[in-house]
Amino acid sequence: MFSKILFFVVFFTACARTDVSTNAPLEVQLRGAGGDCLGHLSETLNTYADRKLSVTQIDSFWGCISQALTDYENITAGAGPQPDHYSPQAVRRFIEKYFLRNRRLSDALLTEVMELKRVLVAGSARELSRSDLDNMLVLVNKLKMYSIALQPHIKILLKRQPLVTEVELESAGAALEEVLRDLGVWLEQQNQGYDFDQLSGFLHAIEDWNKPVGTSAWSKVAGVFPTTKSVFIGGARTGIAATEWQKLCYALARGYRVYLAFTYNLEVNVDRALTSPTVAKSLLNLTAVFTQSVGSHKGGEISMAEWREFFAAVERSQFFPPAMNAVALTGFWQWLLKRPLGDGEQEPTGMNGVHVARLHDKLRDWQTLLASPASNVRFSEVLNDSPPMLWDGEGRLEFHRPLPLDWTPEARAHMAWAFVLTTWLKEAYGGSSDSLTPEQMDTLAYEVLPMLQRFGWLQSTKPTFGRRRLREADLFTAAGNGDGRIQVTEATRLLALVVSSYRTATLWLGEAERTCGSHDADCVRSLPLRSASSAFAALPELKMAMGTWSPRRFLQYLDHAEQASLSESIKGVYKTADLLEMIQLLQYVEAFVQRFDNDISNTIERGEADSVFNVFGATLTTMLTPVGVPGDQVFAFFMFMMKYGETPFSMYGGQVAYLNWKLHSDSWSFNANREILINILFHLAQM
Repeated sequence: MFSKILFFVVFFTACARTDVSTNAPLEVQLRGAGGDCLGHLSETLNTYADRKLSVTQIDSFWGCISQALTDYENITAGAGPQPDHYSPQAVRRFIEKYFLRNRRLSDALLTEVMELKRVLVAGSARELSRSDLDNMLVLVNKLKMYSIALQPHIKILLKRQPLVTEVELESAGAALEEVLRDLGVWLEQQNQGYDFDQLSGFLHAIEDWNKPVGTSAWSKVAGVFPTTKSVFIGGARTGIAATEWQKLCYALARGYRVYLAFTYNLEVNVDRALTSPTVAKSLLNLTAVFTQSVGSHKGGEISMAEWREFFAAVERSQFFPPAMNAVALTGFWQWLLKRPLGDGEQEPTGMNGVHVARLHDKLRDWQTLLASPASNVRFSEVLNDSPPMLWDGEGRLEFHRPLPLDWTPEARAHMAWAFVLTTWLKEAYGGSSDSLTPEQMDTLAYEVLPMLQRFGWLQSTKPTFGRRRLREADLFTAAGNGDGRIQVTEATRLLALVVSSYRTATLWLGEAERTCGSHDADCVRSLPLRSASSAFAALPELKMAMGTWSPRRFLQYLDHAEQASLSESIKGVYKTADLLEMIQLLQYVEAFVQRFDNDISNTIERGEADSVFNVFGATLTTMLTPVGVPGDQVFAFFMFMMKYGETPFSMYGGQVAYLNWKLHSDSWSFNANREILINILFHLAQM
């Protein structure tokens, strides 16, 4: 029904000369090449939305509309002293007969329809004139051209097509932008403003009128318009000025292209969105809207007060999930303007031209990397610092061997966003240095962690969170060097691991939902034991090792992983953030084996352990000396753990065994498997 209302706003002038008599019968046959183009309007619109209406049929439909307008104008006459001017009551009678099948059109909705008629074809909101009708014929012809131009893309634009390629997304967005640009020119030529109070009245009138057949939620969105217009266009908040239609249509086109790119790619997975050239390009193009808006604001700045009001209005509209609330969004935006886009010191009072220029440059770097990875020498150096990485079709890192000899174009695209984001953070917190110190990581965690928690992510409250992330990147990534700092090479790989963990967690929990109907922790843990489960599809060597374990042994492995990563075993319901942390630890172990198991035996042997200590030695010394392990004994302590999977402190009789171990270093021998490695991490976490 709502689509009919929108349509007859454009078409209502066909009632032009029915103002002969309030009670006069209205018997007019609308003719045209398309036949009864009004009687089956809903079917026609739905057929078009499903892309089942050919170009010939579209042309026929609009030809029918034009002919109906012309015929009706020729055979009707207005009443009163001006026969070429017609009242809103004539509009009502025509709409009720030919669109609504004799259902009553409310006075409130009729009033708002006349206001929209004024915006679309100029004239007065109190009447229709012959010039309005002539203008309407021109608009109908434009609508026909728009319909034909959008016909190949309509299912994508209306989110009715499940699978979409990057080329299709780009083509659909470009077609929509061209149509909206032309529409903006047309509306500006009519030289009519439109107040948001009128728009709100129109939406409320539709909602009230439509209550018998279901309440519309559109009126909830009305409160977003003033602040959205203020942020993205500038000017008065009361409505759209007669000279602002082109700006509005431009902003709508660019904004909707971002929406399409994100939603279509996120429906596949987060990894797809982060590696999508269309997402990067649409965000880059959106900066032109900010440039336009900043230029329209007093002082050249979109104030933080405006941003806060905008985010609050978005929250009230319930357009985003509850976690995307005004506090969380405002906090993120303020951090973005201060750190990556600002000087890192001064609290931003708003978004200005400098912020927009920096955002443009950073998004351009991202798009350029996706389009031509070889164009950035530093990016190539970062990738070549360690062996290539692989992803599966679900956006998960694959941990199997042997690794490819070189980075594939697809793998490079997977790393582009992580490199760009890492570079942003490094510049924001470390300046020109190529790495971040523990102190700088503390600052980063102090600012970023609360921001993430407002979105419901990474609920850790430990003050060591930042240093823990540094240590993980420094030790467990393929580029980790154990120097106590986090380089761009390490951080880029850590971000890839985190996103992979998130994707694995969502798939794992989705499988639990389908299998058990919940995210019950016991169910989640048991899923990988099922032969049909895909939970460990990207961890093939772990899955192969599991095949030789008993269920109890496997569940103990997961329990130690939980306690090492989360400090406790999960009881009740598994949350995505918790599972992400645990999976990340499993990936660290796989990355460790992938890096140091040179003979592909799935164990770390005595000779291979020397390479491990070259990376881990400094960090272990920092961790162990405060708990009583002298620096000159850290190497022996480490080798003891590789043998037994425990520390001398946690092992029964461990002190005696450790003393004997130190005395016979020439006989050290072991084959540390995954269980040993996860046990080491478990016991170190207890210290």
